[in-house]
Amino acid sequence: MLFVIALFMVIIKFFQIALNRSLEWKKYLPYINAIYLAEYLEEKFKKKKMKNTYNNGGTPSVFQYLLWLFLCVSSSTSGQNLIRNASFEEVIKSDKGGEGYDLIALEWKYLGNFHYKLQKFDLIVDNIDWIGVQAAKTGAHMAFLEGSIKDEFHHAEYIAQKLSQPLQRGHKYVVKFYVNLGERSGIYIQEIGAYFSEKPIIPKHVKGKGYSIHGVYPHVTSDALLRDWSGWMEISGEFVAKGGEQFMTIGSFTPYNKMHYKKIARYLIEAQYKKLGSDWQGMRDDHYFYFVDDISLNFVEVADSVEQLPEMELGASIIFENVLFATSSSSLLKNSFEELNRLIALMQSHPSLKIEIAGHTDNVGDSIKNLQLSKNRASVVVRYLQAKGIKSTRLKAKGFGEDQPIASNDTNEGKRKNRRVEITVLDN
Repeated sequence: MLFVIALFMVIIKFFQIALNRSLEWKKYLPYINAIYLAEYLEEKFKKKKMKNTYNNGGTPSVFQYLLWLFLCVSSSTSGQNLIRNASFEEVIKSDKGGEGYDLIALEWKYLGNFHYKLQKFDLIVDNIDWIGVQAAKTGAHMAFLEGSIKDEFHHAEYIAQKLSQPLQRGHKYVVKFYVNLGERSGIYIQEIGAYFSEKPIIPKHVKGKGYSIHGVYPHVTSDALLRDWSGWMEISGEFVAKGGEQFMTIGSFTPYNKMHYKKIARYLIEAQYKKLGSDWQGMRDDHYFYFVDDISLNFVEVADSVEQLPEMELGASIIFENVLFATSSSSLLKNSFEELNRLIALMQSHPSLKIEIAGHTDNVGDSIKNLQLSKNRASVVVRYLQAKGIKSTRLKAKGFGEDQPIASNDTNEGKRKNRRVEITVLDN
């Protein structure tokens, strides 16, 4: 019996690997229902005249053990939160050498200390009330982030961890976490996000730019100023993995000249402390402090892939994932070039393929400007493809502005989905 169960688990593992590696099956993977497989297996067992005693009050059959194992394997790979110690509740005590102890969050590191130029150390989750008066969103513990904007420099610190498993290429994930502005903050900012990488990234000082993590663009970032003391603010979004990412870093990655921030008047902070019934703790004029809690990262679905284009019907479209632009600009971010180069390789191997590149926006701002922005972004993509040798007769650029939303513009997540580039097959 144990041998049969072990053999079944091995078969299921190979089945999952084969599906992940097969483009034909990948787009259907999220929709495979364990019940369908169960019915199929049960029919096979019936044909062999296997008696199911469980339904008659007896012990479970081999089939039902296997079905239970399949459901366990399936659920562990789809609904699982890939963040370890997501709410910072798993802690150990660290002796401070006669001065008591700190509580250290397992699985996490704190990156950067621009005061002392330190790069990485343990994440302390107790005795952090010096940055503000706030209870954890859930449980007893939470983390925090610190940064400074001063003299045209942005110095930033981060929290980071290694994920429970690497991300899969072409899979779409949703990341979500919550922040709360600490009362000692002298400023509040917009750009806090999450970045995923194959290797750990470390803050460093760059002359003229400050002490932070430079040259990366977060996969998910806030698109509104984060100024709430009294409640927790959600930062969330979807992204498509390139494959192999196994480290997550949370913080602000934006250089000084692109930061959105505002100073906080002292009387507002004093009023907040009074409202909370707490003694005045002072403020740091050019610093921001944010508590962080309840972080999740979950698989959503297998995303559209450019490799599908040659087999698609004429007029069918896919979302061109991982093609990103600077805010309110048609300038491509460097994260985009890997995906663009995949499209170029595909078009070179399928010389009859003709496509339309379409730009779309959300409804924020002027509709005429949004229409022009969407046209500009589509044209930039087409020009890049032409520069790499794809003939102009195979390409068409079009912009739709905010006229064709695929989600509600009433939520930040909906707006993120609407800001997209699509590829439509004209001929294959």
